[in-house]
Amino acid sequence: MSQLSRRFSCGLLVVAASLALLASPLLAKGTLDIIEKFQQADTELDVATYTEPDKQPSRIGLLGLKLGTVRNSFAYNLDEWQTLIDLTAKAAKAQSGGGNWTVIGAMTEKGTTDVSHLVIAAGPGIRFALNSPAGASLTYVLASGDIPRFEQALGRVKAFVAAQ
Repeated sequence: MSQLSRRFSCGLLVVAASLALLASPLLAKGTLDIIEKFQQADTELDVATYTEPDKQPSRIGLLGLKLGTVRNSFAYNLDEWQTLIDLTAKAAKAQSGGGNWTVIGAMTEKGTTDVSHLVIAAGPGIRFALNSPAGASLTYVLASGDIPRFEQALGRVKAFVAAQ
């Protein structure tokens, strides 16, 4: 490759990178913030917030599950977030030893075309089973020792969403 061709290629690369950096804030619609992350082996449970200033409500809470590279999430408004907090507290109190699980409650996502369904069960921890028509069906078992940190994260998200 001649020196002139190399300079031209480098120049094009610099221009393309500059345009991408300038355009990226324009393409980004919202901000996702992970408040707390729980992990066991290759499975992850995230408590997060999503902010999109151009929409009302501009802040929502998210519960996300990940297995390897597969993800699914459930978006909550303020009222739904309180329901999640209440179901989690009820599941924390209903924990039992052994391998028996008791369904504590279920929630269905609102305001989206890909409606997720979350089932919360109590047993040796709290089990979150999340599925949706377009996404993966994923399950995460929150260990008993992680429940206080999980409940604190839920409270932090509730305060953040309520402050809009």
